[in-house]
Amino acid sequence: MKDRNTYKNTDTFSIQGEFYPPENYEDRVSGRLHYDPYWGAKLNFVTKSEKIDSPVLHGVLEDGSICTLFGPFHIENGNRFRNRKLTILSVDMVCTSLLFGEHIDLTKKFTSIDFKPLNMEGFFTNQANASGTKSRDRDFTEYELDNFRLKVTFNNKLKGISSLSANLYSDTEYAEQQLDKLDEHFNSLTYKPELWIRLGYESIISIEYDTEKLLSELIADICNICNFFAISIQRPVIAENITIEFQEGDNNHKIKVFPSEYIEESTLRIALSETPRNFGPVTLQKLDLGKVINNWFKLSFNTRTIVAQVQRKRELRSIDEVYGGIVVLATHLEDILNEDKKSNANIKLKKYDYSLHKYGNEILRKKLIALIGDQKQKTLGERIGLLRGEIAHVGVRQRPITARLGIMDLIEVEHLLRIVVCAFLLSKSGVDSRCVDEYLNCHTQ
Repeated sequence: MKDRNTYKNTDTFSIQGEFYPPENYEDRVSGRLHYDPYWGAKLNFVTKSEKIDSPVLHGVLEDGSICTLFGPFHIENGNRFRNRKLTILSVDMVCTSLLFGEHIDLTKKFTSIDFKPLNMEGFFTNQANASGTKSRDRDFTEYELDNFRLKVTFNNKLKGISSLSANLYSDTEYAEQQLDKLDEHFNSLTYKPELWIRLGYESIISIEYDTEKLLSELIADICNICNFFAISIQRPVIAENITIEFQEGDNNHKIKVFPSEYIEESTLRIALSETPRNFGPVTLQKLDLGKVINNWFKLSFNTRTIVAQVQRKRELRSIDEVYGGIVVLATHLEDILNEDKKSNANIKLKKYDYSLHKYGNEILRKKLIALIGDQKQKTLGERIGLLRGEIAHVGVRQRPITARLGIMDLIEVEHLLRIVVCAFLLSKSGVDSRCVDEYLNCHTQ
């Protein structure tokens, strides 16, 4: 049996156990706990009891470990089967969160949580070498935010070596000669220090609070940080290895958390796919991460739909989804104008034109003009308005723009509009303007 401590949030597993409401072990049921990243945790069991009605269930698993399931759980939702003597219930209960390691209740509060943002090594590349505090096994950098402290730890994957020239290579003869000289000098030392090569690292983010928080609040903050990362790199970012460590009396406790995220298989494939080490213009080395995350958390702009477009990105799209995305993004362009008017009432450009010129670049605007057409009497923003109207208003008979655009063209229009909105969000979060320009250039090529 696989050790539960090795389970990841992107794994699929199933384990047998007994489950019961807190302090009511006599009402226990024997069932099977299933988890996958698509639907989260689900408990299946058969029982003749109808006593389970609880927001939380505690579990003792077949390997002797314990767990907690967050619901709510109502047994009347099960399927009833009757014979002459008794009625039994076959029940599938969906869990909002699965926690390995402790029995807790919904009111339990914590002061810290750790997680690993999946496939974000490229974002942290180079910064691991320039981090604030260093040791052989790990380096870390800390940031002070309004509501919590953020700590990024780089856990090094090391390999011990006995020779420099045997483990370092170059394509020039001069460099090889210098390595040989280094080896000679190293071998002449009376005391030889240990040599290690870093093969890679994993980045762990810790959030520490001054006041205690409910688990639901901790998970919400993790999701919000992952949402910023997703906007920054234009691909889904999933939190993995979510753990909470706390102390009660003299005892140390550790919980591994599996929130039910309901991720589509196609989205997970994108999130799990490998990325180049230097994969984008927005990286930790170019940001004051504490300042940017602090601003991101304080944004008054509604980010839910734009975040969903990136975090729920799929490999295949239907035309109705793309149509809906374009309409939502066009609305966001209007929202950007209204948002900026709060601090500058003298903005001259109207509706979509303002956002496209303020937060887009020349390459992006030229691509949009090539896609949706250029009429001298119409500005680009007005053409976006016509496109939105053709999609949103069913009764429109003439559809000159959508009639000539295939689904790949529409996907490109949606992508370009999304990049404008994301550039606005990065700018408002305090990302440097040069970095935002690089972001636009990168994602409009």
